[in-house]
Amino acid sequence: MLNKPILPIPMHCDSQFAISKVTSKIFNEKRRHLRVRHKSIRNLISYGVISLDFVRPENNIADSLTKGLMRQ
Repeated sequence: MLNKPILPIPMHCDSQFAISKVTSKIFNEKRRHLRVRHKSIRNLISYGVISLDFVRPENNIADSLTKGLMRQ
């Protein structure tokens, strides 16, 4: 049986700041729950489980699902 390489799960993000924050090894936040999340996401990236890809906000089709609805 051939072992197929497992590709990382692509996670699309429209915030370059969030991508740079997660990929940097420096974390200076004071809240513990954010530090735990930062470390776990960084570990998933380093193990090749997920990959973060930048998507421009105008090309982000899920963006409308995360924003409030207009009144009209």
